[in-house]
Amino acid sequence: RGQPRRVSGYPPDRFSRNGQHWGHPQYRWAAHAQTGFAWWVRRFERIFELFDVVRIDHFLGFTRTWSIPAGAANARSGRWVKSPGFKLFAAVARTLGPRPMIAEDLGQVTPADVRLRDSFGLAPMRLFQFGFGTEADSVDHLPHNYSRLCAAYPGNHDNDTTVGWFQGLPAAKRRRVQAYTGGHPSTIHHDTLRALFASPA
Repeated sequence: RGQPRRVSGYPPDRFSRNGQHWGHPQYRWAAHAQTGFAWWVRRFERIFELFDVVRIDHFLGFTRTWSIPAGAANARSGRWVKSPGFKLFAAVARTLGPRPMIAEDLGQVTPADVRLRDSFGLAPMRLFQFGFGTEADSVDHLPHNYSRLCAAYPGNHDNDTTVGWFQGLPAAKRRRVQAYTGGHPSTIHHDTLRALFASPA
């Protein structure tokens, strides 16, 4: 009847205790595979007619997708289902050749996500604000640790502005950010950008 049985989203995390319930119908991956991922190939082909570089939002969805019953009120009742990322990107590469892409590889990154990203030469995303967090991968987000193949940002759409983020930090962490950037509270947004431009990214 044209109504989805399952929809996509993201599990509960530090940004949302109920997870994210996007409501998009789930892809029928088996049907896409039968066509050699023709729809995806056409989509990427058109995107690269318009843009020099493509940033793939929620890249982790190409190894697994958080699948939620369509009638659920939030994302808590979802489950992971596998996605055919290797076959899909191989189909795109066969038709279009290597193209510059940025993988928004943020969240619960698994070894499978890293293998997929690296196998096709996609640039990971690095967020300056994450470099001052408590997560195990925080150190990867500090500019002196960036690789040349990465896309560096102060933050993303889930974060506060650089000034708002800085002002909301405890005093000790603000001092750490200032020491790292060599900056001043009144210019922290410029100091952060300077640190990013000084990195190898």
